[in-house]
Amino acid sequence: MKILAVDTSSTLASVSLLNGKEVLYTEDSNNITHSEKLLKLVDNIMTKEKLKIKDLDYLMVINGPGSFTGARIGVVTIKGLAIPFDKKIIALTSLEAMAINEYISLNTDEEKIICSLLDAKNSRAYYGIFKLEKINGKIKSTILYNISNDTFEDIKDKLYNFSNVLVISDIPEILKDEFDKEKFIIYSKKCSPNAAALINFYKYAEKETLNNHITDCYLLDIIYARLSQAERMKNEESK
Repeated sequence: MKILAVDTSSTLASVSLLNGKEVLYTEDSNNITHSEKLLKLVDNIMTKEKLKIKDLDYLMVINGPGSFTGARIGVVTIKGLAIPFDKKIIALTSLEAMAINEYISLNTDEEKIICSLLDAKNSRAYYGIFKLEKINGKIKSTILYNISNDTFEDIKDKLYNFSNVLVISDIPEILKDEFDKEKFIIYSKKCSPNAAALINFYKYAEKETLNNHITDCYLLDIIYARLSQAERMKNEESK
């Protein structure tokens, strides 16, 4: 199995390649824009393994939420690579990728409820709540609360409907102040999405969960979870 995975939804542009049993991984910080960097990373890793896009079984991408521009670059790039060869695409949100990756790292067979949060600025966060469990040794992911964008107070109100929630985030220092440790289990380490998490998803997800994320270049869309700043300003002006 040969799979190319990319993520540009955050400040890091990352690329992973599954080539048989070997997983290669490279990432680079956003010193210049993702649009200038991503294709170079893809070319480097494909050239190193002497592979062409036509050789791949799947393309994978994180399709948001996160950086508006970053998410668009990743999705548009994957669409552009997929179209000439009619390649299937496996798309995963940044939040579900984080939840599944953390569940894998726990190395447990117990069911876990995980809430993933990403900083959306202005005391708001993108978040989703997922139930992770093992079925015949593979991971099943069920969305308990769909991807949304709320204030921390609204998020806590949603989480009170669940028990023993593990909360992970790219802003753990804020979580310590915002969330009651008696009610929630807070990870102190920083958790962020990346292309390696996509490869992990393919390797460990059970068949139904995997199939639910397979799409093509015509159906693939970006998950924004909120209006862009330009759209918000336009709505304010029209009031």
